[in-house]
Formats: sequence, structure tokens, C-alpha cells
Amino acid sequence: MIEQSKVLTVFFNSKYSGCLPFPALDNLGQQLIPLYDLEDSVMIDKAKFVDSFGFVTDTLAQRKGITISFIIISSFFFLIGIVALVFVIVKSKRAVP
Repeated sequence: MIEQSKVLTVFFNSKYSGCLPFPALDNLGQQLIPLYDLEDSVMIDKAKFVDSFGFVTDTLAQRKGITISFIIISSFFFLIGIVALVFVIVKSKRAVP
């Protein structure tokens, strides 16, 4: 099971550097004022995760199989091309007296 927790407090800072009309409020412009507290936790177990996102692993396995198949077929035709080229060269040398 995977568990992740976050605790976060968001503050408001006006960054006001000027003078306010009341001298007692001058410090208020530089203070951080808490707006809200956020507490978040996420828990998920492996079976639930695979049920939700299992298609990703299936797609990767399928893509790997397709890639290997394409490499094998390409190699086969490449070798057939080399053999055909050798036959053409050998045959053309026999034809020349």
C-alpha cells in the first residue's frame, strides 16, 4: 500500500511598503496572513492501482512484441536482399566472357 500525505498552509502577503493612514497598521502591510490550511492524504494499494492503470503495462508489453517482430522480419528481408545481390553479381560475372 502506498500512502502520501501533504500539509500545507497558504499565506497572503500584500508586500505593501507605503504608509497607511493609521500608524498602528504600518506593520500589517508586511505580515503574512494565513488564508487557509490544506491537509491532503492519498492511499492506494497495488491491486487497485493495477486495476486503474494496468493498461499501461499491457500496452508496453504489446509494443515491445511488435518491435521485436518488426526487427526479425526486417533482418530476414535484409539477408534475402544480400543473398539476391550476391547471386546477381555472380551471375553477371559468368555472363561476361
